[in-house]
Amino acid sequence: MKLKRILGLASLAAASALVLASCGDDDSSSINSSVPYGTLDLDATVATALNGELKLNNKTYYNKLRASGASIVTNKIKKAIFSKELDLVKKILVTSSQSGLTEDEKNMLIPTKNNEKLFSLDGHELSLDSSVSNYEYIRNQLIKAFNSALSNAIYSISSYESLEDYEANEIQTKINKFITEKARIGQTYTASDLTYQEPTDDSDVPVFDHLLDGTFDDLLEDTYIVQAQYIAAQNALYQIADEEYIHSYTDSDDDKSKNTQFYIYDQDEDYLKDIYESTYQTYGTYHAIIIQFDSLKIASSYTDGLTFSNTDTLDDVKAKYLALYNNYYKYKPEASCDADAFTFVVNSEKNDLNDISSSISTLVKDTLEENPDDISKQYLAEARNIDNKYVMALKFDTSYDVNGSSEETEWDDLSDDLKETYKIKIKYDLLTNYRNSYVSKNLNEILYEIENNDNDEDDLFIYDPVFEHSFKNSYTDVYNEIDSNKFNENLIFSLEYNGVNYEYSVTDFYNDASKANASNIIYNYFQLEYAYNYYDEYIDEDTHDDNVDTLDSTIEKFNNGENSNYSTDYGLENFLLSQYGYDNKDDVIKYYYDASNCLKKYQSTKVFKEWAIENPDNSYSYDPEIANEGILCNILNFGNNKYKDLFNINLDHVLIYIDDDGDGSPDDPEKFLSKNAILKDDFEADVADLLKAVYDEAIYIRENYAKTKTLYEIIAYIRDQYDLGEKLLSDNTKSWDDYKTYNFLLKCEQLASSGDITQSSVNNFVEPFKNYVINIYKTCVQNKVTDTYKYGTFYVYDNDTEVGKVVDNNTDITPSSLCATSFGYHLLILNSYDTPEGTDYKESDDPSQIQSAIKVLVYEDEDDEDNNIYVTTNSYNDLEDEVSIKQLFIYYCQKNMGQNSSLDSKIQNIMSSLFDEAITTYTSTNFQNYLLINYLNIDSTNNEIKSYIEAEKDYYQYVTISYDDESEYYDWVFGSLDWTRPDQK
Repeated sequence: MKLKRILGLASLAAASALVLASCGDDDSSSINSSVPYGTLDLDATVATALNGELKLNNKTYYNKLRASGASIVTNKIKKAIFSKELDLVKKILVTSSQSGLTEDEKNMLIPTKNNEKLFSLDGHELSLDSSVSNYEYIRNQLIKAFNSALSNAIYSISSYESLEDYEANEIQTKINKFITEKARIGQTYTASDLTYQEPTDDSDVPVFDHLLDGTFDDLLEDTYIVQAQYIAAQNALYQIADEEYIHSYTDSDDDKSKNTQFYIYDQDEDYLKDIYESTYQTYGTYHAIIIQFDSLKIASSYTDGLTFSNTDTLDDVKAKYLALYNNYYKYKPEASCDADAFTFVVNSEKNDLNDISSSISTLVKDTLEENPDDISKQYLAEARNIDNKYVMALKFDTSYDVNGSSEETEWDDLSDDLKETYKIKIKYDLLTNYRNSYVSKNLNEILYEIENNDNDEDDLFIYDPVFEHSFKNSYTDVYNEIDSNKFNENLIFSLEYNGVNYEYSVTDFYNDASKANASNIIYNYFQLEYAYNYYDEYIDEDTHDDNVDTLDSTIEKFNNGENSNYSTDYGLENFLLSQYGYDNKDDVIKYYYDASNCLKKYQSTKVFKEWAIENPDNSYSYDPEIANEGILCNILNFGNNKYKDLFNINLDHVLIYIDDDGDGSPDDPEKFLSKNAILKDDFEADVADLLKAVYDEAIYIRENYAKTKTLYEIIAYIRDQYDLGEKLLSDNTKSWDDYKTYNFLLKCEQLASSGDITQSSVNNFVEPFKNYVINIYKTCVQNKVTDTYKYGTFYVYDNDTEVGKVVDNNTDITPSSLCATSFGYHLLILNSYDTPEGTDYKESDDPSQIQSAIKVLVYEDEDDEDNNIYVTTNSYNDLEDEVSIKQLFIYYCQKNMGQNSSLDSKIQNIMSSLFDEAITTYTSTNFQNYLLINYLNIDSTNNEIKSYIEAEKDYYQYVTISYDDESEYYDWVFGSLDWTRPDQK
């Protein structure tokens, strides 16, 4: 074992390099603290702002790239170390047959020890499916991992079913967001690039195979690296997986250490036997008919007369179960199929029994047993209460993966060949389960080998001390920091590994880091430069002095060697850059502390003294120009346009839903019908028929039995009768069971039990229901509905004709007049509604004259309250449907100064409804960033950097409107209104 020693003299050549600091004045060597700048022109101007008034030079820019670029360098190091695995991953994605791989590439996919391979790529042990080779299985798993990563990156989801929950406009919003975010780091995509295919039965993630051909390597870089590390870690782990004692890079001598974490194979066959019998033995295809009734009464009504005899054959029982299934699930297409169509696949890739409750899954997998001598053990002869469902179940056949038969096979009964197959499968699965946790350890092992072999020249040399420290601190404790005589002014790092020499230059890093971080760095720099102009207004002397003292103390501890994370040899400039993002004390104080504080206050301060005019008597009044232009005028017009949308309504609702999968929660009708499209018309007609019956029953009960009960209370009673399948009071020739063709369930709820639904609370509802409620309110106002019976009345809104009306008779209830959501179909009960209160507030409404002279704090001087600016005005307004500029001025100023509103409560509530969202949007950091980036007008003569700057502007444009071209705030960003702050004029 060779231990490296850090010896030698500092290189004289390094003295001529562009460096931040020279550590050590004698001839003894020390760790490198010099910074490689290559051939960069550090004095060159990278970008300008405010038409050239502000400039960013290359040295400052490059140091900011260094401060934020550690992950870029780390990825490059990993790509160098795992280059063969990385190339293999890319090749597998586009190579359907193993014949397209070299022998070395094939061997990388097969864990091997002492020249013994765990499996061959031609075999099928990994999938236990003779039609899928081990290579195809490995490739499919890899593609699935990439598709999963892409679906998560693009849509922030991992399963296709989650994606189905989104509306088309929501999907488009996610695509727009992804495109603009990636443009910030120099990656360009179109919406067509991000399309996906629906997954197959073997996958629950969207399929993006068209992105895996190498065209989008930048997008997939992290996934490539992870998968490459998995291959390397898996092969390395296999070497020690059955070793109880191992050598490790942590050893200080040749003794072996206990393998406590990665001893995953026990040579005792009982270990593999236990794993097999606890997991793999029950994998297979279960043939079972499962019927779930919602109540004992329903179960009894359907199973009445159904008997099973000890003379029944299995075919007799299947026939009876199939007839029962056909009768209960009349609407299901499979009801007419042969019993063999009922299959549930369970293996490591999928588990169809997950779609039902765990107790019923256990019933099918374990409780019911296939027994030719006593078939009664294969089915339930009467409904059993399981998880509040009454269940009938028959397991008539199972084809276990282990042998393709209906018999579970114990380990001891397996043939020798099958035992070998499962040993391979179990070992491989254990490898893949443990490899993730072995990745970092494997990297350390490789680095230890590199650092401690006989050739010093093939070590990993990281020449930039900031990246060197970050890499060692974050990834490994075996890397030795280079000494100063190893410095190379042109390289970030070099490495010779696996016979290949890797060099990553300053220029390479400059280009890569610019692509990843230029837009954010450049914009943030000019933000801080601009905000620093407000130093005298936002930073008091004590705060500044405290910042200086804090930094001086930190620097003193570093210089005295008291910082446990950094050696003094690291160099003060490197230390400051690592800790604060700036390489000298003055810049740390200016940008990290003072300018950052100025920017935060600049962005959060939304009222300004420019809105006030000083009068000859030294008092102030608000500037009348704000009524005609500027922020307050814009917000006033925006909010007043929403006055017509104010509403107040009190509703309850009846819900009809289907629980087709029997999990106890409503199924989305759209999803249900997408699988059973042929049923759509009949299904929706039956929903309407049921709700007509509910309506007729409710009106009959109210008129004959319960005149003082609310419709909600009556519906609650009907729901109970429905569950019991009782006779209808309005028509005793029918029972509620006559309306359960699709096993409908009925529910009723008070939508606003704690109060009315308003324009704010309606946003808590799902989108179709929200719009339905709003449309009902609008039609009530338009039709001037007055016959809202004091105990409630039914109300419908026809989506086709866009007409709403009180239900006069059941013919008004049609499929198009019902609101369909992911929960089911809704019929609403209207209790009351109110038109909005007027915005007028006249002097006659204010007998105490409190509103005649409201003192508004407009500008607060934190250092000297004698300099505070107050404006005195009144809140009177003659207009009934428009807020006045005076009212908004009072509300806006007091809201943003954190004061209680002085406005009358009626006016304050209206103001809140009309303006709170607009004020929040305007004062948001994103919108303020957008305004500032527009104002700064950042530019660059470097076309590539200029494109990054434009991408940053696009990003803030879109985040302000949530990436939605339909956003009501779209014109705020792309319109002609002036949103500049008063300070900017």
